[in-house]
Amino acid sequence: QTYPGRASMSPILDVFLTLMSLGASGYAQLRKQRIDLVAEFVQTLDKVASKYGERVLTTSRGNTISFGVTLGSVCSDPSEATSFGSMLFRRGVSGARVVAPGQAKSCAGLKFASYGASTSNYTVPYATFACAIGVLPTDLEVLAKRLDQCLGEFVKMQTKKLSGADLCSTPVADEGPDSIRGATSG
Repeated sequence: QTYPGRASMSPILDVFLTLMSLGASGYAQLRKQRIDLVAEFVQTLDKVASKYGERVLTTSRGNTISFGVTLGSVCSDPSEATSFGSMLFRRGVSGARVVAPGQAKSCAGLKFASYGASTSNYTVPYATFACAIGVLPTDLEVLAKRLDQCLGEFVKMQTKKLSGADLCSTPVADEGPDSIRGATSG
């Protein structure tokens, strides 16, 4: 199977021109800002995740860029977990990725169990978020609001689908005047 445009020069050229315009000191400053935000980024994810009985996943190798949030408490059917990713995307949360366990795919005759996951042993769906270069503290606030809104709506959707089954021990708050719909992306 081929994918048109996957070998484009455009992303490489964009990165090259961006790095050239920043210079070594500009790039080093952006890296330092990102590193300084890691603890706050994880704390922000943890605050929202724990509200819904979820937790932040970290790696034993010390990955300080990508962090996962479990979706096992809010998602009764792992095959429906990817719809949570589309909810995030529709609300302007770009770069997040949802992995549902057990989704096998084949490519060039090779079968990949738990395709897209970092390990085949993980049994609950999870979403990944990146503390990337350029993330600002205001972006964390927007992410927290949008993630909270999506998790709340997803819980309501799952609960309604299962005819009132209790999927989350934390009640979902109604949307107030500071609803995410009025927020702008950073």
